[in-house]
Amino acid sequence: MKNPAFQFYPGDWMKDPQLRAVSSACRGLWIDMLCLMWESARRGFLVHPTGRAVTTEQLARMTGNSADDTAGMLQELEDCGVCSRTGDGILYSRRLERDERIRQVRSDAGKLGGNPSLLKQNPNHGVKQRDNLRVNLEVFQKEGSSSSSTPSGGGARAHTHEELEPPSREEPSADAEIPTESEVVTHGERAGVPPPYCREYHAKTTERHRWISGGKLIDWKRQLVRHWHEYGQEWRSRQSQHSGQNGHSITPVRRKLPPPPTPPPEFLQ
Repeated sequence: MKNPAFQFYPGDWMKDPQLRAVSSACRGLWIDMLCLMWESARRGFLVHPTGRAVTTEQLARMTGNSADDTAGMLQELEDCGVCSRTGDGILYSRRLERDERIRQVRSDAGKLGGNPSLLKQNPNHGVKQRDNLRVNLEVFQKEGSSSSSTPSGGGARAHTHEELEPPSREEPSADAEIPTESEVVTHGERAGVPPPYCREYHAKTTERHRWISGGKLIDWKRQLVRHWHEYGQEWRSRQSQHSGQNGHSITPVRRKLPPPPTPPPEFLQ
């Protein structure tokens, strides 16, 4: 079933500084473009059903403006960061694209099973349902706040092009060196992350082709530590349950503290 409407926040629309920087005519054109992008076959992108980009002349006819006026307003919208273009020159809304991507991930995750707690509450669902908590949580790893390309404007930061590109199966640039498992484990130990978790993080990131984003290597050191702080407790719980079933326990890895500093010589006399 096709979603017939998108959310619109009047407060965000009125307060967004990038949207407020353009003329009222540009804002009128932008809301028309958002409606066209919503109805587009590729939601969030201004394209025809064939996948080809809508040209400036075609957009002018669709919105009832002249080609010259439309070209000037599009330039103003792009200069102020309200809308963006892909490498193929397709205009798109960062917010609509992001929301559609999240909706699709949630839909795919929902097909794997519902609330993980039901696995314990109702044994009749044990065959069909899978614990999908991690899949649902990973949707929000990179998504923080809304951007000015939203249907409602939005006063939060705008997403960069690198954040918009799907993280899977990207070819790395010449200077992008994917870390080895030992490098991840070494960094994790320094930051207090258990080696088994580091190895699992390396394996899953490699399996899902998420080392590269926008042709560049992600900041994996920071992401590893943040990932541990967000999901470490859940991971320990799963490890405890697993170790209980196998009859042995996992010794937690404690972070080594540096030795105390040596006092100055005058304090030793």
